[in-house]
Amino acid sequence: TRGCTRVVYNGFNAPYQQQPDNVVEQQLAGLSLPANKTLLLHVGSNAWYKNRLGVLQIFRAYRQSRPDMKVHLVLAGPELDPRQTAFARQHELTDSLQCTGPLDNPQLEALYCKADALIFPSRCEGFGWPTVEAQSCGCPVVASNNGSLAEILEDSALTAPWDDIESHVHNLSQLLTDPRVRQNLATKGLQNANRFSAQKMAAAFCDIYCELEGPRAATTA
Repeated sequence: TRGCTRVVYNGFNAPYQQQPDNVVEQQLAGLSLPANKTLLLHVGSNAWYKNRLGVLQIFRAYRQSRPDMKVHLVLAGPELDPRQTAFARQHELTDSLQCTGPLDNPQLEALYCKADALIFPSRCEGFGWPTVEAQSCGCPVVASNNGSLAEILEDSALTAPWDDIESHVHNLSQLLTDPRVRQNLATKGLQNANRFSAQKMAAAFCDIYCELEGPRAATTA
């Protein structure tokens, strides 16, 4: 129908899901992750809109606010760029973070399963796949509410403007210190991730094509 618009969300291109602990540990064996530390995860490149420096700023501020917490930041992606490296060295973060380099899907899935939280304060995103990938593995999300992320995440994550470091730290603290908040976010996250299945996408397109074909078939009969 002319003037009618319908939204069909993308479906997953990789079947991320929760995995047993032994599978997770096997996939992550080569990363030498520290034991007995809270694990924070970011997934993305050094592109400007990914706001990797902002991730480091949130990490630093959280460590300052909770010196009693032993936390480790994993950046799934390339090595830090010069500006990020300088910031990490200046604030003595280098011993508490690591960059993974390229990962295959099973390794990334295992990281999502292992992480206590995904930090994703992007300036903007066309979609924001890592947030939904993390949720499909039961990993709670702290993210920006910029661009597509507000629509994709709705109330299934704790969000704030990309440059609001204080709010991101507050959200992260809530998630990591209150088991009820964490469980609520994990449950809502799994429900939210179910909106983006390839099967639902295909079914929605089929419905649209059938609706469009119906009047045409009646006219040409």
